[in-house]
Amino acid sequence: PISHKWDIVIQFGGSCDQIYNELTFLLKSLHYLDAGIKILFSTGKNTSNELHENISKMFCKMKNVVIIKWKENIFEDMNKSKLVITSSGYNTCCELACVNAFRIVIPRKSRIAQESEQLINANIFYNSGYIDKILCIENISAKTFADKLKYYLSNGNKIFVKNDTDFAYNA
Repeated sequence: PISHKWDIVIQFGGSCDQIYNELTFLLKSLHYLDAGIKILFSTGKNTSNELHENISKMFCKMKNVVIIKWKENIFEDMNKSKLVITSSGYNTCCELACVNAFRIVIPRKSRIAQESEQLINANIFYNSGYIDKILCIENISAKTFADKLKYYLSNGNKIFVKNDTDFAYNA
């Protein structure tokens, strides 16, 4: 059996205005999780020091969350976790294709295109079997998402079924 270093690995990069909604949603969700759940949160390579500090402040009261700026080989941590939550940039999706953990992506919305590149990537990799769920944060409450994460961490993949209507992008 795999020895899990982390229960959840979260990797999100980008500028503050690009990922603010996703960060706020994740922060709210993680507050509902038990303090014993070990979480690694990695900001992206190009995330500004200011945004990294703001993220650290957002999560500072959560002693079970470790925040790191950027790790060259985050893939090792992803593989030693039970669950991975990321955005769905192309390179990230390629990394997820080789990860043994349950993989959830939250595509960032595009301000200019009708369908964002991240949503296109997410659907391609989901349909190929390299992503397990595509999360639309507008369709699920932080509490419901946290409940699903808790259940998954306790029971395996049983709560995340193919037609889960809370994950509207791939219901």
